[in-house]
Amino acid sequence: MKGLTASSDELLTLDLFRFLSSVAIVYHHSHEYFVAPAFRAAAGQRTAGLALFVDLFFLISGFVIALRLQ
Repeated sequence: MKGLTASSDELLTLDLFRFLSSVAIVYHHSHEYFVAPAFRAAAGQRTAGLALFVDLFFLISGFVIALRLQ
């Protein structure tokens, strides 16, 4: 099975930031499934700042899409 490869190194840094943003988003939402109900509110408050990574993810994705449409 052939692995995925980028056709150029042009957007690899943005892809890395987009990947890290998606990991932060998954981590932020994971406390709903992996933390006991008694501690969910505290866990949600500790990870509330990670919600900004949603904005970063969509900002980078929009930039990449706009760049590719040119």
